Amino acid sequence: MQPHRPTPANPPPNTLCRILATSDPSQVGAVRAWNAEATVEEARSHDIQLVAGELVANALTHSSFPAPPGPVGMIALRQSAHHVEVRVTNHAPRPGSVPLPRPADPDAESGRGLLLVAALADIWGWHREDTRITVWARFHRCGGAQ
Repeated sequence: MQPHRPTPANPPPNTLCRILATSDPSQVGAVRAWNAEATVEEARSHDIQLVAGELVANALTHSSFPAPPGPVGMIALRQSAHHVEVRVTNHAPRPGSVPLPRPADPDAESGRGLLLVAALADIWGWHREDTRITVWARFHRCGGAQ
């Protein structure tokens, strides 16, 4: 995992953001639809949508409850000439939680989200800033340099 700079307070102009207002899991579908509209990298759009949905689902699943007042998190989609990057920030992660892929029980219905992220993204990682955790995934554009 390569180091990555913290999420800026004011995202650059080529970044679209969506607030995760509540811990309602139905937001995952809405985020996938929003991401599909916003992503211009058609060749990898399905991978990007799947990863965005998994990162949001993880943020909602691993939030502290009851969550503090305010939004539960935020998703940001940043596009450049070379890559598309999805960032999901959990504003209220459970104490001690660390986003690492773990082997899932073969019969389990969940637990494979970060394994999918690692398999589909060209590079991914996470960082903690104060009480927030941001997980990001980067997809190189077809024909684009890193």
